[in-house]
Order: sequence, then C-alpha cells, then structure tokens
Amino acid sequence: MPLSGSPCAISNMWGKWPCEPPARPVAPRPFAIEPIGGWVGRVAARYRMSVDELAQEYGLQVDFDRPSNAWLLILRVSEATIGQLAALARVKAADLSALQLPQAESATQTQLAYCQGCIFLNPQDVTSPCWKREWMDPSVAWCTIHDRPLQRLPIASLRICGNFDHVLRLVSRREAHRRKRDRQSVHPH
Repeated sequence: MPLSGSPCAISNMWGKWPCEPPARPVAPRPFAIEPIGGWVGRVAARYRMSVDELAQEYGLQVDFDRPSNAWLLILRVSEATIGQLAALARVKAADLSALQLPQAESATQTQLAYCQGCIFLNPQDVTSPCWKREWMDPSVAWCTIHDRPLQRLPIASLRICGNFDHVLRLVSRREAHRRKRDRQSVHPH
C-alpha cells in the first residue's frame, strides 16, 4: 500500500509528530473528585510512561517542578492544553476543565494528604484509584468517609514517581511499613 505524501503520514512512521499526534486508544476517564495533575498521572501510567514523557510526546504545556517530579501538584493548565488532553484521551474538554483548581492551593505545600482507604478504593470506579482534589488543600486533615486523620506524604518523595502507578506503589509501601510499625508497638518482642 503506498504511503500518502503528507508530511504527517511519512513522519508518523518514525515516531515524530509535526502535526497532531493520534489519540490514545484507551485513556482513563477523568473523575470529578480528582485534580488535573492526578488524571494526567493516571494517563501516563496507563501507557507506562512518565508525565514528563507524555508531555514531551504530545507537546503539552504543563508546568510542574521537574527536578522534584511534582506533577501531582499540577492544578491548572491552559485551555489549549485542555484541548490537547481532550483529543489525546477522547474526552470532553469541559470534563477536564472541571478538574482544575486555583493555583494558590499548592504554592507552599511540603506534604500531600491522603486517606489510605480512599486512595485505593475509588467509589466512582473501584478499578481506578485516584488522588482526591480535596487532599490538595493543605488545611484538610480528616477523612470524612473513614472518620480518621489523613496520612501525609512528603512532596519530595514524588521525585521517584513518574506517574500515578508509581505513587500508588509508594503509598502502598509506606502503609505496609506503618502497619508493621503499629503491630510492633502493640506487640513488642
């Protein structure tokens, strides 16, 4: 079958996208309870790439502290980036715009809150864990669903997390260590 002469068709053979890159065949749906950075992290995880690799491949203008790998703190992106993300994931731009938060909420955070019960059990889809938007607010300290204090994750620990699956593994390891420590304090040797 002969190739079309368009620059896009020829360049796509070699992995370059001088025009619009194609939409991904499967992308996680966005949940109204998560921030835009969390959803972008889930999209990157779906394709086993880092958020930075996803941004580079698709020419996404996402601002985050790359040395700290703090992509989870992406709270707002431009409308053009929303359009690109919507095309990439085949979702409505309005659904992605609804995930955006005021930028000021993460300006001085050194830790992120999370509930160990909620992060792994998303009530909207039990097969898709997600980071909750409310955890981005540094003043939130309590899980109203599980009626217990939220755990804290140092933002510096995101340095080793390229996407959302990496964050889940980190939280899982931290929770396993915490449970072991709690058992040892109740039943000392």
